[in-house]
Amino acid sequence: MLKEAPSAPLAKVYLLRGLRLKGIWRKQKPTPSTQTPAKEFLLKTYEAWDTERLRQRKTTSSLDYAFGGRFLRPSAFGTSAFGGRRKGKENGGSLLLYILTAIYSIFEPYSYFIDLASERAMIISKTYTHKMLLCMNKKDIHGMACMVLKVSLTICSKEIMGNRSLERKVLGSVLTILVVLSAVNVSSAGQIATYWGQLGNDDAGSEGSLADLCSSNNYGIVMIAFLSVFGRGQTPVLNLAGHCDPPSGTCARYASDIATCQSLGIKVLLSIGGEGEGYGFDSADEARQLAQYIWDNYLGGSNANRPFGAAQLDGVDLDIESGGSSYYPDLGGSLKEIAQNNNYKQLYMSAAPQCIYPDASLGPATGTFLDASLADFVFVQFYNNPRCDFLAGVSGMVSSWIQWTGNIPGTPQIFLGVPASTDAANNGYIESSTLIESGGVLEQIKMIGNYGGVMLWAPTTDRTYASNIKASV
Repeated sequence: MLKEAPSAPLAKVYLLRGLRLKGIWRKQKPTPSTQTPAKEFLLKTYEAWDTERLRQRKTTSSLDYAFGGRFLRPSAFGTSAFGGRRKGKENGGSLLLYILTAIYSIFEPYSYFIDLASERAMIISKTYTHKMLLCMNKKDIHGMACMVLKVSLTICSKEIMGNRSLERKVLGSVLTILVVLSAVNVSSAGQIATYWGQLGNDDAGSEGSLADLCSSNNYGIVMIAFLSVFGRGQTPVLNLAGHCDPPSGTCARYASDIATCQSLGIKVLLSIGGEGEGYGFDSADEARQLAQYIWDNYLGGSNANRPFGAAQLDGVDLDIESGGSSYYPDLGGSLKEIAQNNNYKQLYMSAAPQCIYPDASLGPATGTFLDASLADFVFVQFYNNPRCDFLAGVSGMVSSWIQWTGNIPGTPQIFLGVPASTDAANNGYIESSTLIESGGVLEQIKMIGNYGGVMLWAPTTDRTYASNIKASV
């Protein structure tokens, strides 16, 4: 049993206990039809906190003080707590409690996931710092709710109780946060990421051009795939299937396509690796050499034979599926350092691990790329792995998502990777209507962890998939 509950879950415990006493909210276990791993996890942790706080009887906390020090008894909601006076001063608990009640009445549908996020942050790191980083991520519903909880604790602290001027200022801050939260479905919207370059040529009946993909307005991030040969003394090789031939210089025509994508606000990254076996590092020096090569040929450096001409990509993606896990932190660190030393635009790094945790090549085991806090985006591939893809069911996918989002150092955005059709993967395909249905996997994971959106593999095998899910992502 944990000795002390962190502030955010503690606030929710007290508030929900109070609301039950008032008959405003009653805790009920979900029926089997609505039970989810997230809800099961929350109920267990909630009961743990509730039991522990009752056992310790620590009634001198700021929340207890705010409500007259009698929060554990039904009388806490009598005249003393709602408009009565205590020691000659007006008890501020009345208005404060109603405001906090309103917060959770509005966001009660998200409460399971809000608490899940707070509990997860504490369990993973057991440090206040990590939980603060979680709260600072204002793009997430649980991060915003966490900020509200912290402000709520401040409101209820004895330092401001009875000080009407301070109460007004802090209440104004809470109302401001509520206004922001009211638009959370807009501000926290995810995006769709995808890969291009491995499924044919520029013909409309094939994969099509990069510009056509970007002009569909469905995607926020596009990876050009793949730099499939590198390291171990080899000259790096770009493989774009039937689109172009790098040695002959025919890939330079994509400079205009890349410019089109970037003008639409789409981040264009170079993806290295893939399902082949022609890559890997034997030393940190090899990794640093590749970093310099990528800088010179695809980013802000110079080389007479740049594959995409003058185009400057926005970053590098690691789709490492073979060749070992060593020295990728050296590659990522060197790329970031070179970009910073040359005042380059923000350089994005991403990785695409398999959903089986941890990924054999990318981690986040010690010494791997995902252990180094270098990733801005993580595209977890929830396909071709029956233990954690759709063959494991929604509950299996959500459980895997919780594990991934709870164990990656740093604050990267996490994406749910799915195939666009049955032709795009051996297994793990989810119909677009099933993915976005009420109570489905997407609706559940959006409130857990640092959700970034959906990564769609092989989008041109079903050109309607992205448009079907975009509004729900």
